[in-house]
Amino acid sequence: MMLVSIVMAAFNADETVAKTIESLIDQTYGEKEIIITNDGSSDSTPQILDDFANRYPGLIQVIHQTNQGQSIARNAALGLAKGHFIAFMDSDDLWAPNKIERQVEFLTANPEFGLVYCPSSYKLEHSRA
Repeated sequence: MMLVSIVMAAFNADETVAKTIESLIDQTYGEKEIIITNDGSSDSTPQILDDFANRYPGLIQVIHQTNQGQSIARNAALGLAKGHFIAFMDSDDLWAPNKIERQVEFLTANPEFGLVYCPSSYKLEHSRA
């Protein structure tokens, strides 16, 4: 199996980032690393990220930096990536459990392709005041 590096930037994402990380942990593809840059969050995002990193050592790595924007935060995580494949994740997204597995299978079977993407669906959650 080839290693997949999942790269994510998070900024004030405490309402969504735990579910996002759980969707990454639950991937059916086993050979993965998750690298997350906390981009200077002022909410509880840093604590949530550190909690996951402590519960999943060797799987989740967290970088803390002052707020510099999503591109710089992603590049910081990308700089630590060791994977054969790179997957970018947003801190408010969820992946189907077999997303990585299916994409790695495709890329392995079709080496002439340099990247893959997939359709998305949207779920709007409404809060009641």
